[in-house]
Amino acid sequence: MQRRRLPIDLIFVDDEESVRMTMELLLPRRVESYRAAANGAEALSVFEERPGDVIVTDLRMPEMDGIALAREVRRKDRERGKRTFIIVTSAYRKEDIPELSEAGLFDAVIEKPLVPPRLFEILERYSEGKI
Repeated sequence: MQRRRLPIDLIFVDDEESVRMTMELLLPRRVESYRAAANGAEALSVFEERPGDVIVTDLRMPEMDGIALAREVRRKDRERGKRTFIIVTSAYRKEDIPELSEAGLFDAVIEKPLVPPRLFEILERYSEGKI
C-alpha cells in the first residue's frame, strides 16, 4: 500500500551520517520536501535559504547543538511571523536536560534511538493539525 506524501517541507539534522543516510532513504517517500544537515550551523544556513515547516534535530551536535538551533529558529520565527514545528531527538530524558522543557522551544521530543514509525506518527498528526 502506497502512503500519501505529507505536505511538509522538512529539515533533518543529525551529526551521525548513518542516521542521516537512513532518513535519506525514508523521509523523501513520506514528505513533499526533504533537506538534511550535519549540525545546527549547517541547518540554520539551510533554514535561512528556505525556511521549512518542520525541523527534526538531534540534541547534541558539534558546532551548534539542537538547543542553540531551536533558539535561533524561534528568533527568526518571531521576525517572519510564522512558527516552525521543531522535533528534538535525544538519548537524554526531559528530566536530565532542563532546556528540553523550556517553554516553546521544542514541540515534540523523541527519545533515541530514533524509530521511524514514531517520527512518522508525529509528522502525520502535525500535517492533520492535531498538534
